[in-house]
Amino acid sequence: MKRREFCKTAVAAGTLASPPMSQALAAALAGMGYRLCSGGTDNHLMLIDVTVKKFNGKEVQAILDRVRITVNKNMIPFDTQKPFVTSGIRIGTPALSSRGMGADEMKLIAGFIAVPKVEFRNG
Repeated sequence: MKRREFCKTAVAAGTLASPPMSQALAAALAGMGYRLCSGGTDNHLMLIDVTVKKFNGKEVQAILDRVRITVNKNMIPFDTQKPFVTSGIRIGTPALSSRGMGADEMKLIAGFIAVPKVEFRNG
């Protein structure tokens, strides 16, 4: 999605964080087996339980940081981990959508989020 098209979409939706893009990312991650704590997203943010993949939020944040993907470790409802470890990550899409990325790119990004963790554990 080109910047001009993004701006038109954002203005029409009344937000700069267009939900279709975050919904595409959330759906792609859910399709890869991650649990979205709210079952999806209604805005530009999502909270993802990474323990279903046998990781914790601190590990995922560090691993993704090494491949230049910024996420935040975040506690999830009824979290059993300590606040400095956490069971989840929080992802937002404004930086992606403001760079002209659309729903198709969000599917690719979901794959980028999933793969480094596997490679890190195996390598």
